[in-house]
Amino acid sequence: RLRGDYGEYCIDLLGRAVKAGFNVVEVPYVCVPRTAGDSKTGANLWDYLVKGRKYVRTVWEVARE
Repeated sequence: RLRGDYGEYCIDLLGRAVKAGFNVVEVPYVCVPRTAGDSKTGANLWDYLVKGRKYVRTVWEVARE
């Protein structure tokens, strides 16, 4: 079961997969500029700090499991 929201789910999924013995590899892709809509990542430093805190907490939780 996936845990977390915006980006935490990816950290949780990858961390638990590695701990379970799966081989995780990076697959390259090309990220093209957005043509419409707004970014969900964040518009200012505060947004990045809030999300970053959640990411660090998720890494800590996965490491402690």
